[in-house]
Amino acid sequence: AIIETNDDATISKLSCVRKKYYKDDYVKYFAKDNQTRPPLINRGYYSRVEAYRAIISLFLSREASCPKQIVNLGAGFDTTFFHLKAQGLVTRDLSMFEVDLPEVVIQKIGVIMKHGVLREAIFSSNDQDVKDMTAKKQLHAEQYHLTAADLCDLESVKEVLKQSGIDTSVPTLFLAECVFNYLKPEHSDALLQWISTAFTVSSIITYEQIEPNDAYGKMMIQNLENRGCPLLAIRTYPTIQSQKERYSTLKWERTEACTMFDVYHRHLKRADVQRVDRLELFDEFEEWELIQKHYCLVWAMQDRRQLDEHS
Repeated sequence: AIIETNDDATISKLSCVRKKYYKDDYVKYFAKDNQTRPPLINRGYYSRVEAYRAIISLFLSREASCPKQIVNLGAGFDTTFFHLKAQGLVTRDLSMFEVDLPEVVIQKIGVIMKHGVLREAIFSSNDQDVKDMTAKKQLHAEQYHLTAADLCDLESVKEVLKQSGIDTSVPTLFLAECVFNYLKPEHSDALLQWISTAFTVSSIITYEQIEPNDAYGKMMIQNLENRGCPLLAIRTYPTIQSQKERYSTLKWERTEACTMFDVYHRHLKRADVQRVDRLELFDEFEEWELIQKHYCLVWAMQDRRQLDEHS
């Protein structure tokens, strides 16, 4: 059932793209349906995607002169690599790693190998042995690595990243989009603590549900449980403040967090938000605020370069 949330998200993102909320020429290859979502859903996914893109862009510009990595945990059918490639941002000093369950990885490899536009974005003339990737549950190219591991098994995650050539000494941005709430908190905490201590310079963006104790929060949890997708960590980290404290406890130096309502109304580019506001008739303002205040964006950072230089 958790895997089905990836399919739902991909369909919703395609709906956004078809309604011109943002540009993504690649999500159509991964979507299993082309349902049109209501404006409330489209606007929410726009906010989510644009927030991630803005932070990724900031990371790439800040680390422009050095090798760097992006690691997508629970990547699903995410198209970030293809988007960056199309924009000319996949330079020689950037490597991207994606980790998800074997069933998802097998499907994603199948889609990539089926469509020439996806294969060509990943493989260069220097890459060898690009056949029979699906059976191996992994795909490796010069700058893109797709591997299978259960995020509940930290040792497995470490091993597949090590085999893929991860470098813990270079700046690394981790992405986790609606992932950690589906893990037991002890598993996601172990993963977060490993990242904060094993990598010299790391940052992470997460997007999660919050506020489980009010009427809407209880309904949200019940709906997901009915689909077989219980939120295992939301009661441990139910608020913006508890999310901040989580990262501080797990050795992250700095954490920023806000609701997705604030992301849309305060942090995204005003001109683009105004453009989006005009795309579809929208009058669900109370419901919009209610829903968006039950999701948060967290951005945590740590940098041990100076500490390592002095030791």
